Amino acid sequence: MPWVIDALAAAGISLHGEARRFGDLGIFGCGGSNVTPMDTPTELEEHELSAVLERAHAGVADAPRRLLICHTPPFDTRLDRLRNGTPVGSPAVRAFIEAVRPDLAVVGHIHEGRGIDRVGDTTVVNPGALRDGGYAVVEYDEANGALRAELRRLETRLVL
Repeated sequence: MPWVIDALAAAGISLHGEARRFGDLGIFGCGGSNVTPMDTPTELEEHELSAVLERAHAGVADAPRRLLICHTPPFDTRLDRLRNGTPVGSPAVRAFIEAVRPDLAVVGHIHEGRGIDRVGDTTVVNPGALRDGGYAVVEYDEANGALRAELRRLETRLVL
């Protein structure tokens, strides 16, 4: 929803088209999604996704390690498939990842696309829906420059 991006920007914590640098680690991102048949809020055309990604990446292009946070998954991976197997991710996000080669990308949008895949040299992680307990932990070891992610699941307990 556009107001969410605006609220995060006002709080100084938005990554939509923006970047942050933490030593050798650059984090940049893109909110919203590609155009869908469901007409969801904050849908962006492919050229708009490309522009947002390029603008965000420019702020950390020289960082030795780069982490992309992008709501939309790259097209044609294990992470962008609907339950029927149809890939619905963004070709622009895929082309961007192939060209820029961030070390790690964390994506979402397709809840049933939970998993880990690769696009070229980049590890791409979709934690799935938080409402289903899915999340990812990203760790950066500054000493050796290792950036990695692990999928986890919240354990839910029924308390009577």
